[in-house]
Amino acid sequence: SSSTGLDDQISWILGKDIDSQNTTTGLIYRENVLSDMMHSQPVAINYGGASTPDIRLVVGSNAGFLHMFKDNDSANTVSESWAFIPYELLPKQRTLRVNADGGAHVYGLDATPVVYTTDTNGDGIISSSDGDKVWLFMGQRQGGSNYYAFDITNPDSPVMMWQISGGSAGFERLAQTWSTPQITKIPGYSKPVLIFGGGYNTGKDSLALGTNDSVGNAIYIVDAETGVLKFTVSPSGDLTNTDMHDSIAAPVKTVDYDSDGYTDIIYAADTGGNVWRVDLPDSTQSHWSISKFASVGSDLLRADDRRFFGQPLVVTYSNTEVTKDGSVYTFKKKPVRAVLLGSGDRNHPRTDTVVGNMYYMFRDYQLAPYAVSATKPATITTSDLYDITSNPYGTAADDDARKQILADITAKRGWKYRMTGAGEKVFGSGVVSDGILYFSSFLPYATSGANVCSVGNSIGTTRIYAIDLDLGFYPDGNKTAFTSYNDTILENLGVVVGADKSVRLLTPVPDGSALDSNNVVKVDPITGKPVKCTGDAKCEIKKVGDNLPKIFKVYQAEQR
Repeated sequence: SSSTGLDDQISWILGKDIDSQNTTTGLIYRENVLSDMMHSQPVAINYGGASTPDIRLVVGSNAGFLHMFKDNDSANTVSESWAFIPYELLPKQRTLRVNADGGAHVYGLDATPVVYTTDTNGDGIISSSDGDKVWLFMGQRQGGSNYYAFDITNPDSPVMMWQISGGSAGFERLAQTWSTPQITKIPGYSKPVLIFGGGYNTGKDSLALGTNDSVGNAIYIVDAETGVLKFTVSPSGDLTNTDMHDSIAAPVKTVDYDSDGYTDIIYAADTGGNVWRVDLPDSTQSHWSISKFASVGSDLLRADDRRFFGQPLVVTYSNTEVTKDGSVYTFKKKPVRAVLLGSGDRNHPRTDTVVGNMYYMFRDYQLAPYAVSATKPATITTSDLYDITSNPYGTAADDDARKQILADITAKRGWKYRMTGAGEKVFGSGVVSDGILYFSSFLPYATSGANVCSVGNSIGTTRIYAIDLDLGFYPDGNKTAFTSYNDTILENLGVVVGADKSVRLLTPVPDGSALDSNNVVKVDPITGKPVKCTGDAKCEIKKVGDNLPKIFKVYQAEQR
């Protein structure tokens, strides 16, 4: 009967072996219940403090569930505390159950959760009786166009706070919710807010020259507690710019210029190769403004159709400005904000081999938010950037040649590095440590020495780059900017600062690899370049945190 079919489907969703799929007899629940977590990364929350930890992990899955797990370290066990599935994703359960051969991959809650925590008395323990709060926010990425919010102050009794649906009033431009919400405060509003891009428009799914997007081309600001829309930046929003033609799938980057706890500047990168700057100089919203900070994509030539999917990396420092007067070079420091990111089509990691992707460092000398009446500089384009791909500084013939190159680099509005591998793409923006920029790229083929037998053919190659942030040369005259790792796909570098003040950049090891000295890579303290460890290098695998993955590679450099 239909009721029996519905009951069976619900039982299957709950994990029961309704279809007798288990290879072991006598089991009530399916042997494989947990679905894939393709893009959702787990977030750890400690409710109990340092002395009596209560570690919970929250993560989404493509079965459509948001899971919370409890980590019992003393018993070496992990148990599920609860799981939530949105009503909108229930129809996908039938597709998952049938699991037809050759069927398209099913996406559900495919995004990474974001957690906002307030510890009122600062005791390190989360307790609702103290007025503490833990709120969780997440989108769906390829699973849909909704955002969800939960109050998980009591980790065993979650409460749904609100839901935002793409296409609803005020959110007509909200596309697939790829943009991870940023939790912050804005001038004139004392409560925490979420700021996120309009998402990814599936109109760019085809492997062809990109066209203007009708959705996704927006920036939203909502009240974190209620989900109420507070401000929109779009071609037709509270703050308008009719040149916003491309969807914003990446997380935006917020900047608190004066360290007062309120966001003053927002950088947003879009899928058309543009970077937008939104200025919030004071609490009067009519004083807020938007400008196209950089534009390095193209609507005319496929090879130049660069797309940004990563959050901009922002670093403020003293730039070494080099000028020449006759034969005399002058060196002086000038405060600047570097905006760093690389291009690469995340939706076609293997098949797009035509676009010439690059990594960029854009210089922004306007550190404070612009006044609404201020004249803003022209948009940075590719021709405004110095090409460092061939390592001109590192290969200069003598000191005078190096000084001239430094003068040429600082006269430009930043630098660019061309990805030299066929189909090479940058997925994450990277990290800066001790003046060196580290970032990763992906090539959809293996370089020599790949273990192609492990997966039938190689999944590709990851390159880890090390480049001087300011002037773009390779550390200590290295002849190449990168080190290659086969059979590895890396989205971004994780960062951990240990108790010993060392900075460690973490990446996963290839599937099936053993954790030994061959999986450890340090940043050479002399050259600044990542180098593979051998037995002679005496690399030590150090514990860097109880809640980190058990298998990782380590890139290590001293923090000074």
